[in-house]
Amino acid sequence: MRQALARYDATDDGATVAACHLQAAVDAEQGLRPMQPGEDIDPEIPEQLRNWLS
Repeated sequence: MRQALARYDATDDGATVAACHLQAAVDAEQGLRPMQPGEDIDPEIPEQLRNWLS
């Protein structure tokens, strides 16, 4: 799943339906819940994701 997400990112297709479903599956596998309205993204997450996807 991570490789598929990396390929979506590499092609710059944006948030396609398939990419969103893959991300939801990765989040569920890690026990993460969806963000709620009003929550902010932790500024360290993008760097962690880059490391995780590589």
